[in-house]
Amino acid sequence: MPKAHDFAAATNINLAWLVTGQGPVDARQAARHALLEQYQTVDFEPREDKAGKAPLAFHEPWLFELLYGSREEPKLLAASATMNPPLLMKVGEDSMKPTISKGDLLLIDRSFGLIATEHQRAQREHRSPFDGIYAFRARALSSNGDAALGQLLVRRIQYRLDGMVIVRCDNPKYSEEIYRNPPRPCGRVVWRGAAI
Repeated sequence: MPKAHDFAAATNINLAWLVTGQGPVDARQAARHALLEQYQTVDFEPREDKAGKAPLAFHEPWLFELLYGSREEPKLLAASATMNPPLLMKVGEDSMKPTISKGDLLLIDRSFGLIATEHQRAQREHRSPFDGIYAFRARALSSNGDAALGQLLVRRIQYRLDGMVIVRCDNPKYSEEIYRNPPRPCGRVVWRGAAI
């Protein structure tokens, strides 16, 4: 077996594939897939506080570009930006329907980065570049503080020119809220996955 290990290392072949014929052939691909199999690329917030692994992993180069932009156009990060890993959450309620449904998976960017062209487009359209869909801790949006601290809720945010912030649901059965000092979101929703 030591000779097989040495051969695999010298040729960049996955040792598991060499021995069993299973899995990726390329050792670098095997290492990346092993990392993704362990779901180390994102944190996971399940619906109804059920612990467990994320039901989905992401290809690291795609995920990095989604969160931080491409080499040609990197995202601008604020000095206060945190480099926490992105958060994958399973939606547990219908407040954002039809855009986001109960049971959908959302990827939440916790660095709040912006691409320069997005910022310029927002300026041309006379709107805030920070308008979008965000995840909040339920307690942050609750006036009485009774909501569970761990539960995440998703809301659409619109910044007005007078400094006020509108927090709304896409589902019309929920009313919008207006804040002068809005609650701080956990991150911005950048991807949605759903069953067909």
